[in-house]
Amino acid sequence: MSQTRLFSWRGIALVFMVFLLVIAFGGVSDAQAEPAAAAYAGCTNPGDQTDMPTAECLALVALYDGTTGGSWTTNTGWKTTDTPCSWYGVTCTTGVVTTLGLNSNNLAGGIPTQLGNLSNLTYLWLSGNSLTSAIPIELGNLSNLTNMSLNSNNLTGIIPTQLGDLSNLTYLALSYNSLTGAIPIELGNLANLVSLYLNNNSLTGGIPTQLSNLTNLTILYLRNNNLTGGIPTQFGNLSNLTTLVLSTNNLSGNIPTQLGNLTNLTTLYLHNNSFSGPLPLNLVNLTNLTTFYFNSTSLCEPPNATFQAWLSGVTSVNSTNVICSVPPADFDGNNSTDVSVYRPSNGRWYTSAQGFLTSYGIAGDIPVAQDYDGDGDADIAVYRPSNGRWYFYAGGNTGYGITGDIPMPCDYDGDGDADVAIYRPSNGRWYVSGQGYTAYGIAGDIPVPGDYDGDGDCDVAIYRPSNGRWYVKDQGYAAWGIPGDIPVPGDYDGDGDFDFAIYRPSNGRWYVLGQGYVAYGIAGDIPVPGDYDGDGDWDETIYRPSNGRWYTSGVGYTAYGIAGDYPLPARDTNIDGDPHE
Repeated sequence: MSQTRLFSWRGIALVFMVFLLVIAFGGVSDAQAEPAAAAYAGCTNPGDQTDMPTAECLALVALYDGTTGGSWTTNTGWKTTDTPCSWYGVTCTTGVVTTLGLNSNNLAGGIPTQLGNLSNLTYLWLSGNSLTSAIPIELGNLSNLTNMSLNSNNLTGIIPTQLGDLSNLTYLALSYNSLTGAIPIELGNLANLVSLYLNNNSLTGGIPTQLSNLTNLTILYLRNNNLTGGIPTQFGNLSNLTTLVLSTNNLSGNIPTQLGNLTNLTTLYLHNNSFSGPLPLNLVNLTNLTTFYFNSTSLCEPPNATFQAWLSGVTSVNSTNVICSVPPADFDGNNSTDVSVYRPSNGRWYTSAQGFLTSYGIAGDIPVAQDYDGDGDADIAVYRPSNGRWYFYAGGNTGYGITGDIPMPCDYDGDGDADVAIYRPSNGRWYVSGQGYTAYGIAGDIPVPGDYDGDGDCDVAIYRPSNGRWYVKDQGYAAWGIPGDIPVPGDYDGDGDFDFAIYRPSNGRWYVLGQGYVAYGIAGDIPVPGDYDGDGDWDETIYRPSNGRWYTSGVGYTAYGIAGDYPLPARDTNIDGDPHE
């Protein structure tokens, strides 16, 4: 073989060996290949991640380690790369974390306090997981936060007052947890809040009036807690509210008339509470309301025609199906008793709110104003003992009664309007027009019809001065009174049924069974109980003929009347047509 050919083969072999060595030791790089991502090495060592401040990186690692990050549904990038801004659910802006979104991702464990170091965070979404323990107070440091969603977890403890420092917050959802304690009044500082969800927890105490400061609020959910007390009247300031959900708590009292100011409201849930009394008439201002639930309460619907027309126009209604009885002497249909008199000397009717109403009646007539047509206001009417006829200002008259009968109009069949009725002392019978008669009473009994069981119709009842007992047909009796007492039954606690009550002229005291007594009156006063402030419960009130003044306990007095006037809310206590005796 020639020397030239030998050299050629040796050169080829040498080149081939060099090529193998290069491959083995990585000495040749492919200019077109992508570099591999650097492995996660930590947050604090030199050369570690440079995506974000060290404190923010450590906060993310604390979340991962403290909530079983290895078992998350999705944990792409977490603690496997040194670019934490690319980790699943993390969004950065100009080198800081601004969004942390890990909803429904199987996080389990406590929220680490280090999350309070994400000072530029605007969105914190951790709902739908299995987070436990308390909400860290350090979350109150997230001053740039606009959205916080921690709902549907297993969080316990109280709502930190420090959350009231999150002045930029527009959305706060803490619902469907096991949070306890009171709603912090500091939440009233969240002036930019639009949506607040605190429902389905075990919160207690009252609804803070400070929540009425949240004038940008459109949605408020407080249902399924153990809240007590009433609805703050200041809620009428929440003019942007569209959804108010207060159902399934232990709330009580009357519905504030101020809710009628919430003209943007579309959904109102009041059901499963202990609310009582009439729904405010001015709810008719809620022309945008489409859903209204007030079932499983002791609320009643005003019979007012305008209110009923409005309610029938609401798309979805769950009601108590109870029509309120019209308060005595409510001539303008505003759900409250009017200071009013009938003047026998000229047959004129007067109310303090409307002045002179009309002339209707002659000497000897007994005023029997009631809601005979079911439109929600008292109708002017008189009973004429001389001929046993009833005369109605709106038109017509009917003969129903004889000499000695006592007119006792009331809604005995629960159809929403008062029935013509008399009590006949001579035989102890009650006669109701169109409904026959029932025997219930003896000589000397005083008829005191009313809705004693709260079922929406008047019950036949008498008070027996001889033994101080009240007898209600089909309901038994109660001993409450002594000789000389004047029966003044009414709904004094606003629970929808009449209470046994007496006024004792000898000491000027009002005694209501189960409710104690109130000292209010002097000799010669005429008791005229009624719901004068329209709050659903009756007020102890007297008319003083000596000066023509009306005095209402806890309210004061008004001057309206002259000598000889008949105060229209009065009961004829000695059943002779004259309440002055």
